[in-house]
Amino acid sequence: MLFETLETRRLMSASPAQIAADRAQTHSDFLAITASEAAYSATLVADTAAMAADGLASDPTLTPLFTTLHTDTANMQTMIGDAVATTTSAVLADQSALAAEQLKVIQDAGNPTQVTADHAQVVTDRIKIQNDEITGLNSLLTIRDSENTTLIFTDLNAIGVALHTDTHASSALKSDVVKFANDRTAALNNFASGLETLITDHTKLVTDLS
Repeated sequence: MLFETLETRRLMSASPAQIAADRAQTHSDFLAITASEAAYSATLVADTAAMAADGLASDPTLTPLFTTLHTDTANMQTMIGDAVATTTSAVLADQSALAAEQLKVIQDAGNPTQVTADHAQVVTDRIKIQNDEITGLNSLLTIRDSENTTLIFTDLNAIGVALHTDTHASSALKSDVVKFANDRTAALNNFASGLETLITDHTKLVTDLS
């Protein structure tokens, strides 16, 4: 019975090749998400420049609304920065513990019982890294879906409503503002979908490592 149980676990466990594939997928998705976020940032910078060139600063209707939007966006970025710093600190500590345990595997060579225990701890440490990554990603997703982000969508909606009755904005500025609002919304949605993809990737790694 014991042998059958161990054999079943062995057959059900993920192979090193599968785990390597999981890691490769996670890295690939991270690079893709980073690239898309950079592209959205560049687009928003260009949108902001276009609005400035077409007289946003001199528009008494839109200027205070954009000031509120910038304040709420800055608050969100601060929260994101704090969350990233917390996750980075936790993962670095995990990686340090993993490196120490991997060294212990070498030091315990010749003691099969201890080496087996060391390898089990290595797996535990690797799983902890992934779980801390997931915790951090969920924290970012919470920030994205929090009241603070809701305020940003509210700000964008207020800008869109005001634009319809704004007699100071030229047609070019109105077009610029609409494009900016659409791009800002798309960027926020892209950020959320990217986080969800990475959470899925790291969760699969935890499952396969387990």
